[in-house]
Amino acid sequence: MTDAAYPGRALESGEIRLIRLLPGTWTDPIQCDLFQASLKARPEYRALSYVWGSRHVTRPIILKNQQQAATHAATINLERALRHLRHQYKEGLVLWVDALCINQKDVEERTNQVKLMGRIYESCKSVIVYLGSNLGRTVCSTSGPAITRFGDAEGDKLHEQNLSDKMARDTLESVNTPPGFDVLDVFSLIRMLAHGGHFTQTSLFTQVGDKPERDTARMRLFEALRQTMHTPWTPWWTRISCCSDHAQKLPRDQQKVLADFSHRVLDIEDQRIAQKAVLLGYEMSIHLKRTPLLKLLRRFRNRKASDPRDKVFALLSLAQTKPRGPEFLPDYTMSEREVFRTVTISLIYESESLCVLNTDLGRKCREDLPTWVPDWDAPGSHTDDIRAEAVKLYNACGIIRANKSTIRPLGHDVLKVEAKAAGKLVQVEEVMLGDSIKASRRTSKNWWRALEGSGTAAETFWRLMCADVIHMGPGSRYQVDHRRARPEDKISFVSWALRSGRSPFCAESLSESETRLLGQDNLTAADNMDTECVSVMDKSIVSATLSRRLFVTSKGHIGLGPANAQVGGQLVFMKGGRTPFILREALDFKSPWYDELVADKDWQGFMVGDKTCFELIGDCYAQDLMDSGVLDLRSQPWGKIMLV
Repeated sequence: MTDAAYPGRALESGEIRLIRLLPGTWTDPIQCDLFQASLKARPEYRALSYVWGSRHVTRPIILKNQQQAATHAATINLERALRHLRHQYKEGLVLWVDALCINQKDVEERTNQVKLMGRIYESCKSVIVYLGSNLGRTVCSTSGPAITRFGDAEGDKLHEQNLSDKMARDTLESVNTPPGFDVLDVFSLIRMLAHGGHFTQTSLFTQVGDKPERDTARMRLFEALRQTMHTPWTPWWTRISCCSDHAQKLPRDQQKVLADFSHRVLDIEDQRIAQKAVLLGYEMSIHLKRTPLLKLLRRFRNRKASDPRDKVFALLSLAQTKPRGPEFLPDYTMSEREVFRTVTISLIYESESLCVLNTDLGRKCREDLPTWVPDWDAPGSHTDDIRAEAVKLYNACGIIRANKSTIRPLGHDVLKVEAKAAGKLVQVEEVMLGDSIKASRRTSKNWWRALEGSGTAAETFWRLMCADVIHMGPGSRYQVDHRRARPEDKISFVSWALRSGRSPFCAESLSESETRLLGQDNLTAADNMDTECVSVMDKSIVSATLSRRLFVTSKGHIGLGPANAQVGGQLVFMKGGRTPFILREALDFKSPWYDELVADKDWQGFMVGDKTCFELIGDCYAQDLMDSGVLDLRSQPWGKIMLV
């Protein structure tokens, strides 16, 4: 058997390949029959979902068709998954597996098959998700280990009993013992929660606070659940609303873990329902519309992909799109750089806004992208995602939209936009790093000192600290995740200022200016605020300030900008932007498009010295400019600039 060419023949339109996993003992080489099928014929198969793993560490499997056989190098995770499945399905199994059913070396075929990916998963009998080997207490053996499955009633009862036994053992251990709950325990907990009402009879909920040792064991289990919700794990679940009443018995921090978990999982469930409704042709309510591509890109930014282009291509069939230009489709002839750049432009035209530029543009793992193109292969931050979601609450440019007349790409690096200058940055303060409560307090105190003597700016300090947005978060008693701040929220800020370790104020020794800011009546009312209001305000302030820095402009505006904003940066409005942005002059940039821009009869430079080329540092919050603030500059003409 030689490492021959891929054995599959060329696919026709609407065709896919499938493999038939052939029987064998545990130690036999993996062998598969490879054959073609038309999706129109509705073939019966299962799809395999797994983490590819390293391409450089592989094991051989044998692919055969009627004419030839070839040895194929499969990643370890795939080879293990197939070995486990062969052990379970002893009579054979028909599967669709991306790495085997698509000729990965044929760029045109990859492109066409990825376009069909949504239909492939929609048409399969079921999806088998392989979580991995040696998870928790399972051990591989040469005789074929048993597969741990979740979802059937008998198995769930066994997992529940094992988890209860383990919690009892953990209760007896020393509090100094490292947490002992593994992935299998977390999935056992998930299945317990998914069952409806019966889990409320278990010690997990009925014996809260009776023994400190038992509470410690449950705390360890919930910490394992919390970690499961973050990269590299993907959450799954279909129900949680049934446990909301009973969860109130838990400590507040554990309630928050469950609330966050339910929010994430129910969000995924909404996407599944929306996708199914689209397939069946049903009308959908507003909250079940398919998710826009930009939101999906942000949500899955922390996930890993063997090919960074799949961070975009894999989401296209799930996304709600409103193409206002050429449809963006998978194309593996494009480089990673071209994919990220093209999807950025496509999102601008589709949304008629610059919301894609409200992504943290400073998070880049590569140096070949223009400053205005997000690196979707770089890990994001939960705080950045929260801020990006709140952008829709602002409307700095009023009714002005982004379109092909106001935004135009030039070449591979340049984005031509229309903008108005709103002042230069003349003062910047330290970055809110937020690595500790003590550090946050020191930074917020320095920010307050920078504004304390500035009159009006000091009076609105509380709105600045939360960027004029209140973030309630999932699982709260409110009906929305975030909203604009209201005058009555100042009392919550005052309560936060007196109680939070992050506060720049000391309740026992308020200065005259601090008392004036907080207000004597508010100080009295703040004593009666509940802890949840303080928690909401703390979340709002952290979301607004983390990795941001205070700035003051030449026109007296104060705001919060990106960590790399510097004195001399330019605060601007750009057509289609819901927020202002901060730019920096591109000193060494040279482009053949410069002459075209300057020769444009409608071009008007608006910077000192008529500078036209700028790097985009990022979006910002600017006090009093977030609601049609551009109208303050109505007498100033729009100028055309180049973002590079």
